[in-house]
Amino acid sequence: MACGEVVEVAVRYIGICWKKISIPCGIKWCDYTFRYPCGIKWCRKWGIPYPCGAKKCTGTIPYPCGFNWCEISIPYFCLKTRKKKRYCYDFSVIHQNCMVVYEKLYGCCGGNEYSWTDICLGWVESYHTNVRKCFETPLKPNGPCQEGNSIPPGGNIPATPLDEGSVAPHPSNSGLTVSPFFQLLDMKLGKCRQCMMLSLFIFVVSWAVFLTFSRLGLIGSTLSFIGWILVIILSIPFVSHMGRLIFLRIKYWRFKI
Repeated sequence: MACGEVVEVAVRYIGICWKKISIPCGIKWCDYTFRYPCGIKWCRKWGIPYPCGAKKCTGTIPYPCGFNWCEISIPYFCLKTRKKKRYCYDFSVIHQNCMVVYEKLYGCCGGNEYSWTDICLGWVESYHTNVRKCFETPLKPNGPCQEGNSIPPGGNIPATPLDEGSVAPHPSNSGLTVSPFFQLLDMKLGKCRQCMMLSLFIFVVSWAVFLTFSRLGLIGSTLSFIGWILVIILSIPFVSHMGRLIFLRIKYWRFKI
């Protein structure tokens, strides 16, 4: 088991990517060609000129027949990877305790207990086994692994033996207690691109419709109040996605990933 092993790992961070798209940037013109009489055609017979038809000229008329397309690049947030040196620990147990946006974590590695803090979102308390976690700076051990911190109360870790010297596992009902609502938030909020685009569309359309109707005086005071409530409710998903992105950005900036 490695405790504080220095390795080069691939770390992920939120960066800026560029998407190339084509947009119309002008009108494409085509030419319609036609012939028209523009004089008299003269012929000669026995040296005597005489009119023998109409002289034809060629003309063109321009007309719009499509669009000219230009390529532009649009920035968007994306996950990137790069190589960094980190201090990696193979924890037999990690105790996670997230309280809204702040969490204190304890890990047991080689019989020693380590602790650190992190940024989170939700209300989750759980124990995870056999986890490798890497840090930018080495952690200082707090002492031997203790129940309630890096070891679950009673030493129960389902189907996973503890390190030598720690509390032996025995049957109990302790373990993961994660709210399904916060599980869904963690999977989708600030990570699902389709969800973010849909929430942005709803945000823009709802505000545009509400402001247009208000400007034209098509809604009364009572309907205006109801409209404000509806617009705020419809804006919550987009604002939540942006807030989660800011949290992730602060988290990776904090650890200089």
